[in-house]
Amino acid sequence: MNDEVSDAFETPAFWGIQLINLPTTQAIGRKEVLFRVSHRFYPAIRECYDSYFGLNGPAFILISLGYGIFDNLSFAFGHTNLNHE
Repeated sequence: MNDEVSDAFETPAFWGIQLINLPTTQAIGRKEVLFRVSHRFYPAIRECYDSYFGLNGPAFILISLGYGIFDNLSFAFGHTNLNHE
């Protein structure tokens, strides 16, 4: 029974290098690839029902690709449309 309990805590509930907009303690492992697509809706939620709480508008999108060189060293390249005119 102790093995079952210890196995349950080896895999995190939300694996990723970021949760919402904050970094986590997880890192890209050695020889692992991480492809991410993240988005932030605009206008903000405070616009309320007129914009369906931000869902009925454009979004800022980030597409990135990361690779783990070592267990605690990785690099990533990304592109976003945040400041495009």
